[in-house]
Amino acid sequence: MSKPLLHIPLLNSVSLDDMPASSKTNRITLSIYIYIYIYIFVFACSNGTIPSLILITGGNLTKGLHGPGVKSTLILGVAVVRYIALPLFGAAIVKGAIHLGLVHPDPLYQFILLLQHAVPPAMNIASMIQMFEAGEGELSVIFLWTYAVASVALTLWLTLFLWLVS
Repeated sequence: MSKPLLHIPLLNSVSLDDMPASSKTNRITLSIYIYIYIYIFVFACSNGTIPSLILITGGNLTKGLHGPGVKSTLILGVAVVRYIALPLFGAAIVKGAIHLGLVHPDPLYQFILLLQHAVPPAMNIASMIQMFEAGEGELSVIFLWTYAVASVALTLWLTLFLWLVS
């Protein structure tokens, strides 16, 4: 008996040495199909991660928009730092790096570097919070308000960044 291809239960039953193959071409074709199946399986599983994280985060908002003891000043502070201070600081760093010759002066590259400082917080923060089971309700409330502010702030910052790189 030969060793299984991978440690995936479905593929442990499939082994190329146990299959009747008339030539090496059939074995290669079969192995290609198996790897394509693995790729499609992993891709299909990964498509549901962001919507499921959004549903989990939304489920933590059952106590209302102010959540479990989250003060308005905290939410305002996070929004101000995230959408005013960080983009200004990032633009200064990027423009300084361009002035010193550390960054290539391509306008699209500059725009992407500037854009990274103005986008809303990432969903991987939510997955880490869910994994450690700490601050889930607070994070959900902060995400709700930062994404609500992002629609206006991102529009203004994109306009400014396009003006800076042109």
